[in-house]
Amino acid sequence: LSLPFPIDDPGPAVIGPIGTTGVNWTPRFVSGEFVDWWPTLVGYTIHATAGHPAETALSCLTAGKEKKDIKFVAVAPKLISVRTVTGAPVPVKLFQTNKSLFSVTFPDKNPLIFTIGDQPAITPVDAADDAIKQLQGLAIYTRTVKSQASEAARVAISESSLEFAKSNYGLANSSARSGIDRLLMDTGAYIWIEGENYSSSTFDDAPKLNGASGNKYLRISNYNNPPREYAVHYPFNIIAPGKYNIWVSATPPAADVSPFQWTMRDGQRRPPADPNPRGPFYANDKFGWILLGSATLESGPNTIAFYVTGRAPATGRYSFGIDAVFITTSSDPPAGRTMPMPIDPDSFNKKPAKR
Repeated sequence: LSLPFPIDDPGPAVIGPIGTTGVNWTPRFVSGEFVDWWPTLVGYTIHATAGHPAETALSCLTAGKEKKDIKFVAVAPKLISVRTVTGAPVPVKLFQTNKSLFSVTFPDKNPLIFTIGDQPAITPVDAADDAIKQLQGLAIYTRTVKSQASEAARVAISESSLEFAKSNYGLANSSARSGIDRLLMDTGAYIWIEGENYSSSTFDDAPKLNGASGNKYLRISNYNNPPREYAVHYPFNIIAPGKYNIWVSATPPAADVSPFQWTMRDGQRRPPADPNPRGPFYANDKFGWILLGSATLESGPNTIAFYVTGRAPATGRYSFGIDAVFITTSSDPPAGRTMPMPIDPDSFNKKPAKR
């Protein structure tokens, strides 16, 4: 059995088995779109067969040991069908008090397949609720690290909660996520740097790539000797001093990939602590998360730099790509291009977020 995904916009799909379902993700040269409802759902819509309705595969990011009941709104919930990757039908619960509301239970992190016909895209209510909870958790964290972002947090919570109260769940989610992005910079709950967002670089370019974080990445790919060396620098700021794990999502080591070293503010160049990526590759196997090492960092400005130290042995080219950098006190890497949740969802009260 196989589940197709659009090779040009794979979302969370990675070539290979889907958990223990016995079904494999398989790329197809058909059109599709990434579906991003962080921090709750991620997936893709695929137009696999002409004359047939599109299908949307959604994975629940918050599913764990317990099943997750996710609420959605749609124009016509009665026309929606859902199945597992093995084809088993999944019940769609309708609500008598709200004809546009329905819910689906995700038993685990494996995707469910939604068919909605010709109606507009469905919107998950819980994606807005979960994003507001993350925002509220970060607002509390601002006091822990004595950040000056408390007023920005209050405004972001107010704006996103107002949209939620008006049932504008898409706007509530996007508003909360904008607030989260701001608070991540102000609190340093973790640091996420897009590969293309450098301060200085002698790499070649930052091409578009669906499936990469931000749909772009930084690369070097040529036979030319560098003017001095191929290097890229990324500034960042540490709010809370402590021991951090340093990760980079980069092209995995191979005979056609250049070796590299990295350094922090101390200027000491070193190879990655573990060159073998953790977890599955993503973006059609182009990237994987590599543990560079650990460092005790003081509060204040810092810089991480990467240096391509030679040609790829199999091709003689300088060849290397960076999708993102992740600096965290956690011991786990991200799941593909999906940014981790800054606040552990299990720490939240199971009651709905206050509005």
